[in-house]
Amino acid sequence: MIDAVDIQEAEKEIEKYLKSDTAFPFFVTVDGPAYIELRDKLRRRLDVIRVSEFCKTEDSFPDYDRLLDCLKDCKNPSLLLGLGESIKYSGQDRIAGQLKDKHTGAKVVILCRGSYMLLRNIAKRDNKFALLQYIHVNSDCGLKVVQFLTDAGNSSVVKGFKAMLSEFENKDQEDLIVRSDLPLKSCDQVIRTAYDVIKFGDPAFSIPEDCLSSEQWEEYSLNQECRGYSVEHWRTYLSCLLNPSENEYQKYVVNKSANSDEYRRNILHALLELNPDDNDFQGYYESRKELLKQMEDNAIAGYVAETAKKGDKRIYYLTDNTMVERHAILQAISSCGVIPDALSWIYPDLQDYLDEYTFADPNGPEISSYFSEYKHMKVCNQITEDFGNRVQRLAEPDKRIYNGLVTRGRLLEEFDQKRDYLYWLDALGVEYLRYIQKKALSLDLAVKINVGRSELPTLTCFNRDFYDSWPGGKCSSKELDEIKHKGTKDIANAKYPVHLADELSVIEKALKEIATMLKGRQVSRVVLTSDHGASRLVVVNGQENKWRMNSNGEHSGRCCPCNEIDDKPDCATEENGYWVLANYDRFQGSRRAEVEVHGGALLEEVLVPVISITLLGKKITVDNLSPVVMADNFKLIPELKLYCSDPVEKLQLGFNSKFYDCRKNPAYDNQYVASLKDFRTPGRYKADVYANGSFVCTIEFEIQHRGMQKKKSQDDFFK
Repeated sequence: MIDAVDIQEAEKEIEKYLKSDTAFPFFVTVDGPAYIELRDKLRRRLDVIRVSEFCKTEDSFPDYDRLLDCLKDCKNPSLLLGLGESIKYSGQDRIAGQLKDKHTGAKVVILCRGSYMLLRNIAKRDNKFALLQYIHVNSDCGLKVVQFLTDAGNSSVVKGFKAMLSEFENKDQEDLIVRSDLPLKSCDQVIRTAYDVIKFGDPAFSIPEDCLSSEQWEEYSLNQECRGYSVEHWRTYLSCLLNPSENEYQKYVVNKSANSDEYRRNILHALLELNPDDNDFQGYYESRKELLKQMEDNAIAGYVAETAKKGDKRIYYLTDNTMVERHAILQAISSCGVIPDALSWIYPDLQDYLDEYTFADPNGPEISSYFSEYKHMKVCNQITEDFGNRVQRLAEPDKRIYNGLVTRGRLLEEFDQKRDYLYWLDALGVEYLRYIQKKALSLDLAVKINVGRSELPTLTCFNRDFYDSWPGGKCSSKELDEIKHKGTKDIANAKYPVHLADELSVIEKALKEIATMLKGRQVSRVVLTSDHGASRLVVVNGQENKWRMNSNGEHSGRCCPCNEIDDKPDCATEENGYWVLANYDRFQGSRRAEVEVHGGALLEEVLVPVISITLLGKKITVDNLSPVVMADNFKLIPELKLYCSDPVEKLQLGFNSKFYDCRKNPAYDNQYVASLKDFRTPGRYKADVYANGSFVCTIEFEIQHRGMQKKKSQDDFFK
């Protein structure tokens, strides 16, 4: 019957067939809800044969020969399910013609879904089939199959053609997604790649396919989490494509990267395409620095090597995030001999090291300026003629400043040696005091610093009694001393002072250990001190003196055992049975050091800090109420007005290598005045503020001459 019938009519025709004596199967084309209704009614009274059971493997078309044999041998009236779907999606429609002419062992009703046009055409050609073996139930076909040719993830995918048929045979759904490698026909959509899978799941997904490789898309289709990955990872790149980064440098890199491979290179190297003179360079630099904070040395090493092509601009492309970059920064500075103003945002710790520390001593200005110059020379890996002459002058017997300082032992007597904890950091000289001040403040530590002198020669064997005799808790570290003797693993840069980066790292580590002890209430006060300092500039100088002593020089020639037949050089002092050099020379006969050396009587070798460290407690803040102060060449002294958050017994300014005591302003609470009575030079300046001996902060101010202000006002008027 070619004309469509309703469900009730179909049931009558099926019943009529079941009571007839025909030996051929009966075909019913039906779709949609009518199929479900008719199937459920028939399978309650007929044996069910499923076409899916004739698939030999999970993903193969049915074996129709076996199916024909099964129908030939069936004993009871049966319902065949899955044939229509099998024909529709396999394209093997010959089985319909074979079945219509096949004698069956018992009555067989075949419900065919999705195959109306095929059977209708057969019915048009075969009148007997149309009259006796076929009816069409009025219904709309709703079958929809999406084929996946990839294993990319989708939770609703059925695996294989057999499972697809089984779903159609046993369940009510008409939409299926099938993972199959078979050449299926009539599929509504074929998903060939993982990218197609993603687009199928999210039609609004708009990231171009060529942004990632096929393997990456496959990984993403299985796991779409993009958080928690390294900054150079392709998932991070994809995340930025989906949700633009708030980091300006990363946003810039993503916009110029066509795919993840370009992004991986650009995230490190794109800065090299920018000019340090560009207005937006520093912004990109700082956002890149923040972005790459977790980068490891081995990951950044290739980029660091490439920065060398930037010549004297190289330093602007390096950060202090990794040790390999810090080494390169020091190499770059020492190669060109210039310390850029930008160092404060390129390598803040190095800038803190270089900033001048003000020594509280009658010779404080001389010592302060000496070490300010020394640190500059160390970083630039050179000795200027003026500084060399200064060292030579200070080596003269009556000019040796260290003779006026108290010994380290005398300073340590001021502490409660049974209760205070002693931390000996071998080879810690006073060159690091400014860095220690700044780093301690960042760790919420209060430091009070005194400076003493070591025993000569400045060797550990003459300078460890303080530690051995300390009765209370104590510990020691030789890490700093080992760096000064052996350098770093950075062989390529060994001739440059790259070891300074490692030195600062060791000092920071020591301060963090001290902070842990104090915050853990293990101790209430730590005394940080050392046996001696060391000198880089002796190594830079590289000169042996003209004197060959009876005994060879020791410790890279910094000292030499005394002998009565020797004449002591003017630049040497005699102590503990040694001639000890106070300039940058070396006695002959000793192996030359490669990194730093000690044993002599230079200020950087002799002077050692004795630092009291406690928890900061309540943080004191100081504000400068006079950013511009006036002066002249006669009586007008520049005066700074400061506001302190809490009253303190003693407030001081460290400025221009001197300390200036601040006096209370009786008219206002917590207000102090500092008179810079011996300084009137116009300009912009910085000064350090100390409260009760502890460093608090750095303030900025400007000195203007009264006459200059008047002239400026007149100039403004005439404009």
